[in-house]
Amino acid sequence: MRSPFLMAQVVCTGCIGVLLLITSPLQADDQMLDAGLTPLAPLAGWCWQGKIDATTTQVRCFEVFWNGEHVRERILEVVDPATSMREALKFWNAKTLPADTGRFERIYSGPDAENGSIRYVGWGTAGQQQTGTLVSRGNSLKLHDPAISDSSTNRPSLSVVWRDIDETSFNEVSTMFHEGKKSERLIHFFRRPLVDFGL
Repeated sequence: MRSPFLMAQVVCTGCIGVLLLITSPLQADDQMLDAGLTPLAPLAGWCWQGKIDATTTQVRCFEVFWNGEHVRERILEVVDPATSMREALKFWNAKTLPADTGRFERIYSGPDAENGSIRYVGWGTAGQQQTGTLVSRGNSLKLHDPAISDSSTNRPSLSVVWRDIDETSFNEVSTMFHEGKKSERLIHFFRRPLVDFGL
């Protein structure tokens, strides 16, 4: 069964179509991030691999594009303990995904005119979309999407924080509230070279 944490991140928030003209991504040593995106600098230009459990691997890759005005994050979740990161990422362009494989993507732009936070739009395997902001707090980043962050509704709500970010690793803490119950997930991500997605 696909992770409820990944599914909660693809709640449709209006399903507004977005047209993005994407140029070639910049490698880590060529990055020229806009000032509003500098909180993403430690992550940008790299892939990050973490284990959700004994059988599930999640890979996140952050690419800088459009002269540093945007950062693209691609997330792939694969249930197979023998799958390497490079093998997992082959599923990114697959027309048909194996069972229990989740695919999600975000584009970060910024800053938000009102509070200076980084704006993002995201969409997942089934075409759902989300919009929200990324707030920097020291060496932590918190994702806020009103559609999945409101614990006052009957729908599952999700809080996601990236913390302890350094040059080689970071931790993602996801906290879900649903029907009065709280569950938490911690993933340790380790830096890997950015790969070519073949786009």
